[in-house]
Amino acid sequence: MNRRAQALLTIIIVLLILTFYRDDYMSSQHPIPDTITETSTGQNLSLHGNVWNPPSIGKVRQPVVNRQPYKLPTPVSNKWIVVTSINYPSKDVKRLASLKGWNLVVVADRKTPPDWHYDNVHFLSMDYQQKLHFRLSVVSPENSYTRKNIGYLYAIKNGAEWIYDTDDDNKPYAKGLQQFEFKNFTAGLCYRKNTNGNNTMHKLFNPYRFFGNPGMWPRGFPLEHLKNHTNGKKRLCLCSSMRTPAVQQGLVHKDPDVDAIYRLLYADKETGLNERFNEFTPPIVLNSGTYSPWNSQNTLFHRNAFFTLFLPVSVAFRVTDIWRSYFAQKLLHLVGERIGFYPVNAIQFRNAHDYLADFEQEIDVYLKSGKFVDFLEEWQCYSNDIANCTVELAEQLGLLGFWQRKDGLLVKLWIDDLRSVGYKFPAMVAQKSDDNCWDSTGNKEVNCFPAHIELETDMPLRRSARALQRMKQKLEYAEDLHDWCRKAQPAGVFKSFSYQYLAGKHANHRALSINLGKVLVIAADLGGTGIGILQRMYQPYFAVLFFCGKGDFVTRARNESSMNTTNPLNFITLNEKVHHQTMIPECLVKVQQMKLQNVTGYYAMSESITLQMWIWHDPLKVVFPSMNVKPHQKLWTENNGTPPGEPVYKLITEKYKNDEDVQKMWKEYQRGLSANGDSRSAAEHIRSDTGHADASFIYIPSSKIDYFSQIIRIFYEANLPEGFAVAKFLDTVRVEWISHLANPLTSRENSYPTSLLVANPTRFPELSKLEERRTFCGSIVATFKRVLLDDW
Repeated sequence: MNRRAQALLTIIIVLLILTFYRDDYMSSQHPIPDTITETSTGQNLSLHGNVWNPPSIGKVRQPVVNRQPYKLPTPVSNKWIVVTSINYPSKDVKRLASLKGWNLVVVADRKTPPDWHYDNVHFLSMDYQQKLHFRLSVVSPENSYTRKNIGYLYAIKNGAEWIYDTDDDNKPYAKGLQQFEFKNFTAGLCYRKNTNGNNTMHKLFNPYRFFGNPGMWPRGFPLEHLKNHTNGKKRLCLCSSMRTPAVQQGLVHKDPDVDAIYRLLYADKETGLNERFNEFTPPIVLNSGTYSPWNSQNTLFHRNAFFTLFLPVSVAFRVTDIWRSYFAQKLLHLVGERIGFYPVNAIQFRNAHDYLADFEQEIDVYLKSGKFVDFLEEWQCYSNDIANCTVELAEQLGLLGFWQRKDGLLVKLWIDDLRSVGYKFPAMVAQKSDDNCWDSTGNKEVNCFPAHIELETDMPLRRSARALQRMKQKLEYAEDLHDWCRKAQPAGVFKSFSYQYLAGKHANHRALSINLGKVLVIAADLGGTGIGILQRMYQPYFAVLFFCGKGDFVTRARNESSMNTTNPLNFITLNEKVHHQTMIPECLVKVQQMKLQNVTGYYAMSESITLQMWIWHDPLKVVFPSMNVKPHQKLWTENNGTPPGEPVYKLITEKYKNDEDVQKMWKEYQRGLSANGDSRSAAEHIRSDTGHADASFIYIPSSKIDYFSQIIRIFYEANLPEGFAVAKFLDTVRVEWISHLANPLTSRENSYPTSLLVANPTRFPELSKLEERRTFCGSIVATFKRVLLDDW
């Protein structure tokens, strides 16, 4: 029984149990009083009415004596971290406090040690929280995670532009907070709503599935839609420019945020969970009209999203941040902002504990999440002030029972406190019925095109370990090719292999093992009719295989290919105007904009090229065919004495003189010339005729992909052919030149050389002809099988 089937069986049992738990659960919650009134001072507020414990009724409880000097550190930046803690400073808190350029706020509660202190930390003791004179300070319950609300207000009051919301047991991991994006605009993948489906399921996004773990779901995902949910096809687009998401949720390694049902099924009784995600998956932004739950444990908020930080106090601890996430998404859509999910940047080791207690706290999440999304999608605000909309939505959620009515009153106080500290609420935007991921850039030019990426966590972290799942796929694809070739030439039954034995051999092969960390990009410059064949030749041997073409080339390829395509088919789409000779540089720019993680290098080639990936080359050098660089004086001609490179130079030194990325490229350009022994200045070199490079094949190490992409974009904006940009790039990097490309299909030898990295050409459109297929199978397919399988 697979994970999803087990989970569904458990859910059925859960729903039966819920009726028994429900009454006890509801009676255990602290009812919220009916009114909020000012005290005699006119400053502090207390709650009157029903019993709410904590705090006490009818009067302001005397503050806990956390005596401290009230001179807090001077803020070092506009970036803030907010946590609550009832323990002395832990290693994780000390680590957060040591992050350069960040201010750390620790919000105390009644159980926090009275002598809590750590240098350079903004520690808000209980009595100091009262001195802040926030309206929420008095009415916030004690012994409650939601006292974080006070920490948020403190950070905003002190000039925060970014707030990182986390817990005192979360550890930054890998890139840590540098994984997030802090610029106004970004490039990358955007997830669009399904305009053809009105079902709630079509509005949901499962980030764990996207990041390579399809059997896992985040806490708060509507369980009634789990069985049939996928993130769908034709929902992704790749944008060269869009607003950076106002809320960025980072994934957590080892013990990510899942519900109690998942933990009851899969967590070890002693050590908890030990989960991971695909290491190459890029960030993704969710467009308006899509929803996904996110938590308060590893989440970055931009100032435009600060008004959505409020944690409701009337719901259980394991519900509050989930309800906030749905509440926030609807409001963010109204102001043209989005949320995004980012690759793993934190790690958590959770102690095994009573998961049934968690389950009891999560009952509302199990029963109401789907209804919550349904309501949000239908709800409309008729005010043009987002602060008013926030209060109105909070009140509606109270009336409908998603939280208690008093949270609507507390949201009013929250809004008042935000205004008192000078917070400027973002303006609302017109809501559109279409779903263009690029709408929020303010740029009328279409810069988002269809794309698809679907990865699984199917490789060990160590490249030297046996990749058993990949080896199985290699053998399945080899058998597919064998059967396809049998239609053109007689052959016996496909020989059986021990995938465990071969996996060990491939893991010890230097080139094959290192390629599992590289990306292969194949430009469909011949129409893509060979996609099905190329998938089976290359896909299991690389971290990711992308096909890159113009227009709806994938559909055409599926209809016209002599071999069916297989899933997943990862692709990138270019503008129809792109010339086929410049597709490879354009494809690499698009892949760079996707922001894949942990990649060590990028191959890009025409679909006519045959890459013999078992050949070793220096992975830290660019690889390029020497014969592909030629003078091209006809294109590089002066106009009225002005060098053609002058527009490029002016873009760099004038239009983009303050652009951090462009200036970084310009410095690297000069360093590269000097390192290669060229005494010319960058200004002289970029305006000189240094040749034209036909990039039918290129390998670029990951350390140079941003540099390459920036040069290509500058030349494109200057309206100069990308071939000149490639030539400039090659003059400024370390290059391993390879000789001319052998042609295996016209070779007079029995087999073509297997010691060459690449060979050319392959005529995929002709492979529907049996004679052409026989030649292709007898040379290329037979060689691949012999080198990769038989010779071991």
